[in-house]
Amino acid sequence: MAWRMGRAMANSIYVFGIVGNGTAVPAGLNGMDGSQLSLVPCGALAAATSLVPGDRITATRDNLLQHEAVVEGLQGSGLVLPVRFGTILRNQDAVEQALLQRYETLRADLERIGDKCELSVSALWDRQGPASEHAQPDDDPGSGDTGPLLAQGAGARYLQSRLTAYRVEKTLHDKASSLALQVDRRLASHVLERRLTVLATPGVAFRAAYLANHHGVSVFRTLFEEARRDYPEVWLLLTGPWPPYSFVTRDTPSSPPATGRCAASVRPVRNEE
Repeated sequence: MAWRMGRAMANSIYVFGIVGNGTAVPAGLNGMDGSQLSLVPCGALAAATSLVPGDRITATRDNLLQHEAVVEGLQGSGLVLPVRFGTILRNQDAVEQALLQRYETLRADLERIGDKCELSVSALWDRQGPASEHAQPDDDPGSGDTGPLLAQGAGARYLQSRLTAYRVEKTLHDKASSLALQVDRRLASHVLERRLTVLATPGVAFRAAYLANHHGVSVFRTLFEEARRDYPEVWLLLTGPWPPYSFVTRDTPSSPPATGRCAASVRPVRNEE
């Protein structure tokens, strides 16, 4: 039993990001719980890591902020490819293997986005907006062709309710899609890439992530403020700039074949702009 407990508490390696081999670690920049930050090299790449006890880490506020502090601190020394919070591998060999497995993709991503930033936009429906406008179904059993269905009993009434719900959802989705495209056209002129997701829930219309050069952030913020004034039917929120988490190729060691545990993607919390 003592041996098994010892294995459970053995140190593992926490990965913050991918940098170029030879990148200088900024003085005073530490890993989790003040541990030493070190690089695990692999060809032209290196993983920025620190030791952690066990094979998991809790997504506390302090841990999230420390993860973000390390990624941003490394950005001052060169290109950085951020790795999502909670990525833990068993040992240095496992880190090297994870880098080797996606080596060319990682190198390409590092060159493509390593010196860029991400700006995130969310659009929330106003409480009196589209969700409430279309919440009242058309229950008239004599409207259209629904009368004969409703006359057949509970099963037909269930089908009618599902049809009504579908119409409400489609209307909401169409409005969210139209709004997303309009706002996106306003914001996308000075960005390099974007990820747009239409959610069309009663609370959220869409979310978007934009990849930009750091010098383009001020222009983006100006465009965002103009869009916020011109679309009062939604509450537009802007956060960032972040390291470009959303633009890392998905099949990279941002979710490696770890022998430990890899937490779900969690973006550290910042104040909204």
